[in-house]
Amino acid sequence: MKWLKRFLCLTMLLVLLCSLAQAEVSLLPQVSAWQLEKQPLSVTLTANVNAWMPLDDTRTGWLNDLVKHITLKLGYQQLEGESWSSVDVQVDGTSALTLKQRDGDSESQLLLSVVSGTNYVASAGTDIAGLVLGDGTGISFAGIDGTELSWLTDAYDLACGLDVALKDYAEEKSVKTAIGKMGTARKKVTYTVPKESAETLTASLSGLCVAGEMQDLISSLVFSGKQQFTAYYTEDDALIKVSYSGECGVDAEHLRKVTINWSMKRTDTEVRDDFTMKSPAVTGKDHNTITFTRLTKEKNDGSVTLESTLKMDTKLDGVKNVLTIDADLKADAEDDGTTMLTGTLSIKNAPEEDEDKTQLVLTPTLSFADASATDRYVDGAVTVEKKAGTNLKRVEQSGTIHISVNRGSYFDWELNDTVVDLSAMDETQLTNLQTEVQGAVATALVRPLVLLPEEDTKYLSADLDEAVWQSIVNAAKAAMEKEAAQ
Repeated sequence: MKWLKRFLCLTMLLVLLCSLAQAEVSLLPQVSAWQLEKQPLSVTLTANVNAWMPLDDTRTGWLNDLVKHITLKLGYQQLEGESWSSVDVQVDGTSALTLKQRDGDSESQLLLSVVSGTNYVASAGTDIAGLVLGDGTGISFAGIDGTELSWLTDAYDLACGLDVALKDYAEEKSVKTAIGKMGTARKKVTYTVPKESAETLTASLSGLCVAGEMQDLISSLVFSGKQQFTAYYTEDDALIKVSYSGECGVDAEHLRKVTINWSMKRTDTEVRDDFTMKSPAVTGKDHNTITFTRLTKEKNDGSVTLESTLKMDTKLDGVKNVLTIDADLKADAEDDGTTMLTGTLSIKNAPEEDEDKTQLVLTPTLSFADASATDRYVDGAVTVEKKAGTNLKRVEQSGTIHISVNRGSYFDWELNDTVVDLSAMDETQLTNLQTEVQGAVATALVRPLVLLPEEDTKYLSADLDEAVWQSIVNAAKAAMEKEAAQ
């Protein structure tokens, strides 16, 4: 299942990249028009496997014969401030395993079809599925899970709110300063927060953020010494550059000397960002350097392109790593009103040891319905390729994921007499629970796969004695017949 989790992560990243804009040009403006957050969604995924190291071509073919019978159905809905999600693993259209998760402000809840009559609960924000299944189910690659792009929107809102939060520290000047590729600034506002007032920034800045990761981060920061922000505006009062310098950190013993320079442009046909943040440690040699560039542009033929690069160069506790995300995407309007998204999205992770380099490359061919769509939104496929090695030439995994996003149906939640509080469990109890659940999940998935046509089960049976395999088939058949009779 890990390859599916990885794909889901990057699919979310693609969708976020496509819908990042505010009132300006965006790659796929219809995504916002659909208002997907206000209705239940259904996502259907199937896969083809092209390569899977260390399997040879024969075994990869056998794996593909097996995978073609599996469909993943995902559901999502929001109800009264809660987020509900579901995963249904189907074999030839019949459900083999279902999982439902319910996330609220105070707790997360989980239901598993293989453990009937039981509700699992944990504190809000917990990876509850990972706790129960014993495998980190957080969907990510190299720490990237698709939520990072919300930081850009949140940061822009924060920058635009400086004139309100820091108005008592403002010094305004008329200027005529060219900001490369962004425009000409006619007003410069410098906000200088003195040392004795630095501690007030935590509340002032976090108050400019919507609830989320950026607000959580700023709320946890300690600011030390003089702090300075500078904002540049056009004659129309459009923000085109903001900078910051000062010391801050998670506590007084881990301060960073932070400098930020962010130039930006927002028009009906073009969006640009040029962002740099450097944050070397005040004490020690750790550092974080982030650079980000983005250009979203509407062409004369009506197509929209997105070119973006995010690079994070870090050194933490003496360990170096460089993470690079590149996007080169194009949205073309089709004659039937749909929009075809093509291009590439790449995430490259390069630790200090060259052999540990990995890269995930997505190549989408996705058709997005127009803004009037009410039931069927996305159809198409994404090719996924994982590379590794010093020169990233070794293809370890590759495949094609077929995806369909549609309007879904609201699903119910079962209340059971047995409630298991995961927060109250010690490590031994949690390990025992995970072992039990893993066994039940494996059984639920393997039984229907074993009973598939013989020519499609060679991936499972190839290394087993014929008599042993037949006994497995007979046991699976008997168990399925017993369940059907109950």
